[in-house]
Amino acid sequence: MDLPLPHRPAPLRWLAEAPVSAAIVAAEVLYQALVAWRLGDATTVGVLVRAGALERSRVWSGEWWRLASAIFLHVGWIHLAWNAAFGLGWCRVVERSIGAARFLGLYLAAGIAASAVSLAVQDVPSAGASGALFGMVGAALALHRRRLGSWRLFARSGATRQVVLSLAIWTAVVVGAHLPVDHAAHAGGLVAGAVGAWLLTRSPPRSARPWLAATAAL
Repeated sequence: MDLPLPHRPAPLRWLAEAPVSAAIVAAEVLYQALVAWRLGDATTVGVLVRAGALERSRVWSGEWWRLASAIFLHVGWIHLAWNAAFGLGWCRVVERSIGAARFLGLYLAAGIAASAVSLAVQDVPSAGASGALFGMVGAALALHRRRLGSWRLFARSGATRQVVLSLAIWTAVVVGAHLPVDHAAHAGGLVAGAVGAWLLTRSPPRSARPWLAATAAL
């Protein structure tokens, strides 16, 4: 079975197939509008930190909610539009595969894991949903491996190679151009999404030990 790569269905069909994905984007748009209205330009560091961006000293001082709030905050409207264009298709693939409730839990877990890795690796304010969205790419790859049934078939899959090559090219471009991208969050989200999707789709009987290990790691 091939990996269902993202595509663009009709808007109404898209909403019916992935209502939680649509609701997440709507929440991000509303949050961005609220920040612009109440605080000002969200491309400035001061406004981002006031609005809930990930900032190490504030998290260590007790503002742990920033691990989650940073997922829904973006560095301006262009950043939000870019993430929506990149991530909506992947969100739809995962939501259709595992269901709305499990998708929401996995999305939030991948986003928080991405924030945690970013916090541990760098001391720069960060915001955006890209860590959670990379988690959905990781989840889609894990689901693809689950369907194929073996690592050999997974490695030989054209869809697997296409996704891995695209990620490698994208990373090389942003690194070469010195774009302000949170690679730590992307890596953390990718791994967390893949692990979470793999655990969610295990065949019964299911032991609690893998979940305990994943929770301890987070």
